[in-house]
Amino acid sequence: MVNQLLTNGIVLYPNKLFLNRKIRIGIVGSGTIAREHAKVVKSFNHTIIFLVTKTKSKKSLGFIREFNISKHFTNLNIAIKKSKEIDAWIVATPWEVNTKILKKLLDQPKPILIEKPILLKSGDIKKIISLYKKANLKKIHIAYNRNFYDFIPVVVKNLIKKNNFIVQANLSDTYNQIIRKRGNKIEPHLVKYITSHWISFIYIICKNLNLKINFIKHKRENSKLASIKYLLTKKTSKKTINYLNINFIPNCPKNLSIEFFMEDLYFLISPLEEMRIYDKINLVKNKNENSYKQILKKEYKLDKKFKPGFRSQYYEFISTAVTRKHSQLYSTNFIDLYYINKMCENLE
Repeated sequence: MVNQLLTNGIVLYPNKLFLNRKIRIGIVGSGTIAREHAKVVKSFNHTIIFLVTKTKSKKSLGFIREFNISKHFTNLNIAIKKSKEIDAWIVATPWEVNTKILKKLLDQPKPILIEKPILLKSGDIKKIISLYKKANLKKIHIAYNRNFYDFIPVVVKNLIKKNNFIVQANLSDTYNQIIRKRGNKIEPHLVKYITSHWISFIYIICKNLNLKINFIKHKRENSKLASIKYLLTKKTSKKTINYLNINFIPNCPKNLSIEFFMEDLYFLISPLEEMRIYDKINLVKNKNENSYKQILKKEYKLDKKFKPGFRSQYYEFISTAVTRKHSQLYSTNFIDLYYINKMCENLE
C-alpha cells in the first residue's frame, strides 16, 4: 500500500507541506466544508481574520470560537470593504449560492478559493473572461479537491512518457439520491453539481500532459444516457494519438471508474479514492480450463489526516495565487472552468 504525493518525482506527504509566510484568510460560510477548509488553514499556522455568514447563528458563533476568529460579518459588501485586512478568500457556501458570491467578489483584487459548483454556462464564462484580465481571473481557484488526490502526479508522470493511450470514464453518479436529499430544484444542475468533479479531474490530467481535448462524436442513447468521444492531441507531436471516451450513465448500480489503457500498463481508479496499477496479465491453467489473472504492481490510497486533497489544494492556491512562488499544476482556475463547463454541457 502506498500513501504518497509525488511532485516532480519527489515524494511529499500532504500533511508535511508547509508555507513560510503568515497568511490572513477571510472565510465565507460556516458549514461542514468551511470547517474542513478552516482546519487546513490552521494546520499551516495561518490566521482566519474574519468570517462571513448570512446570520449570527449558534453554528457560526461556534465556528468563530473553534477557530479563534476576531471579526464576524453578516453583510458580504461590508466584508469586501474590509478586504485589505486579508490576503485571500475561501468561499464555502451552499451549491445554489456560490455563483452569486463569486460575482460579488469579481471586482475585488484578492485571490479566491471557491467551492464548486459554479453554475455558469460556458457562454457566460466567456463573457466574463472578455471583461477581465486573464491574470486576475487566474487568481480564482475552483475547489475541485479531487484534482489533488495523492496519486494524480503518478498518473501524469507515467502518461507523459506515452505517445498512445486511451482514457475510459464511466460516470455513474447517483442523481436520484441527490435529488431526494437536495430537492427537485437541483435537477437541472446535476451535471455541474457532481459530474463536473470527474470532468475537472480528467481535464487537469490532460492539461498537465499538454493535451488538447477535441470533441469527436456524441451519441445520446436516450434522455439520460450519453457516450462521448474526444481526441487528445499534443501540439508538439503529430505522433501522439490518444482518446478519451466518456460514458454518462447516471444511477447505474456501479462504482464510478476512470481507466487508463496503455500497451504495458493499466491504471484503474475506482472508486475515485483508490488507484491500482497493473503491469502484467498471467495465464492460469486449472485442469482443462485457462484463465487470466491481472498482476497488481502498486496500489494507492489517500492520505486522510485532512479531507483528501484539501491540504495540497490550499498549498497550491497560496503558493500560486497569493505568494506567486510556484506555477499552477492541478488547480482549476476560472479560465479552465470555461472548458470544463463546456464539456459538462455536452452531457446536459
